[in-house]
Amino acid sequence: MANGRSIIELHRFGEKRKAYGAAVYIRSMDAAGKVLTHLVMSKSRVAPTKTVSLPRLELLAAVINSQLLKFVAESLCLKLDRVVCWTDSMVTLQWIRGSSSQRKTFVANRVAEIQSTWDPQHWKHWPGEDNPADLITRGVSLKVLAENSQA
Repeated sequence: MANGRSIIELHRFGEKRKAYGAAVYIRSMDAAGKVLTHLVMSKSRVAPTKTVSLPRLELLAAVINSQLLKFVAESLCLKLDRVVCWTDSMVTLQWIRGSSSQRKTFVANRVAEIQSTWDPQHWKHWPGEDNPADLITRGVSLKVLAENSQA
């Protein structure tokens, strides 16, 4: 608890396959320690038709994730105590935490954009099998989405 008030955080998850996207959740904890999480916004894009490696798709997902999180953070009229950007890709995490100037143009440009939006220390690893943004790329029915505990 921060000075007797609720703690409010934004958490972002990303995923990729034939599409890639982002899901931004708000997490709050009240004075009694009760935690609530809610999906705030999600966004998806179809993967490029040209074959792109999985690490590059992961990086594209991280770009859209950082953009969406920035939009949500700026749109909320709340004081945020913490912002966390999650990725299930260790390669993407290493690229984001490293120097963009040491990478090839495709990676360097996207890493530079991500780093200009969020400090690399905001980025953390999250196991892929537990990634709630995975639903974005699956094409699930409304019934499955409504019954899913990750949504």
